[in-house]
Amino acid sequence: LRKTPKSDRRIAVLIYGFPPNVGAVGTAALLNVPNSLEALLKKLAAEGYDLGSDADGIDGEKIVASLRHMSTEPVIRRGLPSMQQSLDKIHGTEDALEIS
Repeated sequence: LRKTPKSDRRIAVLIYGFPPNVGAVGTAALLNVPNSLEALLKKLAAEGYDLGSDADGIDGEKIVASLRHMSTEPVIRRGLPSMQQSLDKIHGTEDALEIS
């Protein structure tokens, strides 16, 4: 991993969400999860990690809101195409946050 360029590395960021399906994604006592997530992702982008085409437009609040929405039972039940349509609808754009 040390020899792999940062732009080629794949990492995961986990966001706490318990209990499930009650809108608790990205919550933590006395912590600002969206701001922390945004700061982390911006730092990774500045260090050379590939965060996609809109790394400058990272918005922690938007990401957490999207994750909350996608973790609802009706959206999960309808599958991946429904998740993308739902994101497009809540963010009002076709390319708001693309799921791949």
